[in-house]
Amino acid sequence: MIELLAKAYLVSLNPALIAEEKSDFANLVRVAGHGHRLIKLEPMRTVGVESALVRIGLLHQSNGQLRQLADLLRPVGQARNGAAHIGRGGVDPDKVAQAALRGAELLLSLVEDNLENFFGDYADAAAVLLDERATVLDQALQLRAARASESFEKRFGRVPLDDDQGLAFGLINVPALVDDQHRLWNCPVCYQRGLLTGDAQVDVAVESGWEDGVQFSYVASAKVTFFARRFHCPYCDMSLSGPEELDWAYVPLAEAIREATGQDFDTYADAIVESSEFG
Repeated sequence: MIELLAKAYLVSLNPALIAEEKSDFANLVRVAGHGHRLIKLEPMRTVGVESALVRIGLLHQSNGQLRQLADLLRPVGQARNGAAHIGRGGVDPDKVAQAALRGAELLLSLVEDNLENFFGDYADAAAVLLDERATVLDQALQLRAARASESFEKRFGRVPLDDDQGLAFGLINVPALVDDQHRLWNCPVCYQRGLLTGDAQVDVAVESGWEDGVQFSYVASAKVTFFARRFHCPYCDMSLSGPEELDWAYVPLAEAIREATGQDFDTYADAIVESSEFG
């Protein structure tokens, strides 16, 4: 289901987007819809589900959930592979189904569909599984937060600490760790400054212009964008990982942190995305 939905979306943009990474010319011709021009037809080779999800993430850099879709759905792929190859998924099937439904919900929005239409008679069951997932996640994080709050109170009491007090207790000097892959964020439990860890890339906005009857493209703006993956608070030991847990704490999954420099284009040469390329 996830693989077909992911590929359906990529094909809606351009069929060539599902071509295998190392496609030869004949394979590119086929995925581009011109297979009738070939005399000898080899089986079409397309990307696997994880690569398809990664490509969707690259096309939606400003959307933290879509950007991390491959991470969210990796347990689904692992369970599928385990069941297919050794007859055992190795994980709770309800959790796998819930993750798959969450992924389907996100992918269906891209192809302008919804769970109710897609699942038909099974729509109510899908909705219940999603509700259960949300409830279980909330319960687990509430329990984690309660333990973190108790830990903070035992160490420091109820009054929030200022920076000097925090350092006096021998805690990590969090501000000193800030760079493109590490950002400060107030802990949702103890309200001290914890550390967001993630990755960064240059997000380029490209616009078109005309000169002497010739159309050309130019960079209108370029910003370094930070994408959060994990949060940890050194004061109460609260931790969050992945888009759903971070979203629970209202942590921004994507944030432009500064204008890009020439050095940034060298540093992030493999992570430059033209934000206007696909609309």
